[in-house]
Amino acid sequence: MFGTAPEKSATDAAGTKAPVNSILVVDDEFDSRRALEILLELHGFDVTPAANGAEALHILRDRKFDIILTDWMMPVMSGQELLARLSAEKIAEGAPVVVLTAAAEAVSSLGPACARVMGKPFDIWALLSTIEELLPH
Repeated sequence: MFGTAPEKSATDAAGTKAPVNSILVVDDEFDSRRALEILLELHGFDVTPAANGAEALHILRDRKFDIILTDWMMPVMSGQELLARLSAEKIAEGAPVVVLTAAAEAVSSLGPACARVMGKPFDIWALLSTIEELLPH
C-alpha cells in the first residue's frame, strides 16, 4: 500500500509495517457514509467519517489525510463551501479532494480545489481506482 498516514500501519506477510492510507469521508447521509467507511476499511484504508463540511473542517484542523471524499449537497456546510474553505484557509493542502454527488453534471468543473467529480451512484471499483491513482507515491 502507498501512503503517509503515521497513525496506523499494517503488517504485511513478511511482518514489516507498511503505512496505511488515511481517507476523510464527508457525507450527511449516515448509510452512505457508513457504507463507504466499511468498504474502504475492508480495502485497508484508515477512514475517518464526518457528517458535514463543518465537522470535516474541525477534523482537518487537527489531522492530515491522504485523500478527502466529500458529498456535494449537505446541510450545515455543503461540499462547495467546504472546498472554498479548504482553499481559503490552506487546510489539507496536498490532499486530493474527490466530490461524490448525484449532481455530477452540475459540478463537473470545480477548478484546482477538486481532483475528481464522481456521480452517485458510483462503482466502488472505479472509486478505488481513482483513490489509488490520486494517492501520493
